[in-house]
Amino acid sequence: MGGHPGLGNAWYGARFCGGAIAIPNRAALHAAVDVGDVLIVRNNNVVTHSMIVVRKSVVGPHTVHIRGFNNFQTLGTGIGNQYDDHDRDIDRGQYWHPAGFGTGHNGAVSVVRYALYSSRAAYVRNNCFLGPGGWTYNGL
Repeated sequence: MGGHPGLGNAWYGARFCGGAIAIPNRAALHAAVDVGDVLIVRNNNVVTHSMIVVRKSVVGPHTVHIRGFNNFQTLGTGIGNQYDDHDRDIDRGQYWHPAGFGTGHNGAVSVVRYALYSSRAAYVRNNCFLGPGGWTYNGL
């Protein structure tokens, strides 16, 4: 099971996260993201966590605030397997280490631009239908 209930890591990665751009370290984070972008942990083939950028500083010290589902696994915040409704500033040293990003999953972090992610979400939505057994995806 992936970072989202009901979606496997590979299925989610293939349909939503292709074209993700790696963020090599904390110093590159602020310049690499904009509000609405989706950050993924691991890689676009095996996504273990995704977060949306909800706020970013314009002047002063760099801050990048996110929200996500199951932040507990990656950031150690919120409750496991639930939506974390608090903005979390991930431009803090506690979330970055030589092996990558996160406190629970050590791995790379990448950004999927808002426009790309949104168009893929629309494609998936438009290729689903409700049948006798529930929702079915009829796309590629």
